[in-house]
Amino acid sequence: MNTNSEYSYEELYMFYGQYDFFINLTFKYKSQAYNDYGSDLSGTIKYTLENRRALQEIISSDNFPKTNRPIYLNISRFSTLTETQARQLNEVGILPSDISYIFALDSTTKNNFTRRGKKLIPNTIRTPVYLSDSNPYSSRLDIIEMRLENGQKLFPEEENQYYGLGLVYIPNFASLEIHDKILDKETKEIKPAIRYYQLETLKYHGLLSEDENKELESLMLNRLKERQELLFKELNKSGVNNIQKTHPHILKQLIKICANYNGEPVIPFEFSIWLDLSSYLHIHIRHVEEFQIGKNNSIKTAFQYNLTDIRRVIMLVIRSVYKDIKQHFKESPTRHFFRNGKESIYYNGNYYQLDIEPSGRLAAFSPKKGV
Repeated sequence: MNTNSEYSYEELYMFYGQYDFFINLTFKYKSQAYNDYGSDLSGTIKYTLENRRALQEIISSDNFPKTNRPIYLNISRFSTLTETQARQLNEVGILPSDISYIFALDSTTKNNFTRRGKKLIPNTIRTPVYLSDSNPYSSRLDIIEMRLENGQKLFPEEENQYYGLGLVYIPNFASLEIHDKILDKETKEIKPAIRYYQLETLKYHGLLSEDENKELESLMLNRLKERQELLFKELNKSGVNNIQKTHPHILKQLIKICANYNGEPVIPFEFSIWLDLSSYLHIHIRHVEEFQIGKNNSIKTAFQYNLTDIRRVIMLVIRSVYKDIKQHFKESPTRHFFRNGKESIYYNGNYYQLDIEPSGRLAAFSPKKGV
């Protein structure tokens, strides 16, 4: 799509911004944008939630104003702008009157911001997964050790897994170096959360004694009880009454999740960002449509994705600001990282707000209401 005419702030949204087109802007010779950034820039135009709401209303009119308000770009990752130029672009923007030529790859003119119903994650190739007959416990240990070798920090439940599996598979694992992390300070016995994974692994290999089998059953019951307490605590916040009678199928599904969910790294990089069961329940019971059963949750904005896609959406949103997250915790290691209000993160037609604790735990993540 080629154009060669003057554009206004509103027209740029109407023709390009509302569709999230990737565009190349060529600037007028010796214009302010030309002097600041060179002859051209590529990227997508970015808007706050309030901007998009206002612009959607404006362009629905036959006679809308045409202004020269600055636009702001999410620039291409291949951009050669300096940090100073990138900061200026983010703070000052580009005047539409500085643009002489726009090139946009022809694409589907679909406005994901105003779209209702479920969405698919863009650029997704789904392939079948074939589960091997290999030992799942030793495979899990291999993955954890690989993360450690890459300098990645384990989250608490993952640490428990590592120590429990290590006691089974790694000779002389309980060295003095990690002795205090494995043993309870008061009882001098292996911590229950670690012992659970150790016994579970031994059971897989058929190596449990009768007493150890009883111990594992006791640990499993305590573990399930603790997890169900987390579940009902979150359900109580939602305002649902007598869920056993009103929504037994949903309760059954949530209890199954509680029994099997061990937390997971959402971003397994240098600064690891992770979900535990508490944050998983907090996010999903409030913002997954099929779980919004309480009077307090029915008014909350739901994800426009299937349950199986939500983890990847969370990952993609967080990855888009991961550089900012690392910089934040480098400068303020004891303060939460927030994105909300005008700083909410845009992805595929939705704006998201989040709260990440200094430990890397994702405490909250939610979509915001659009139009």
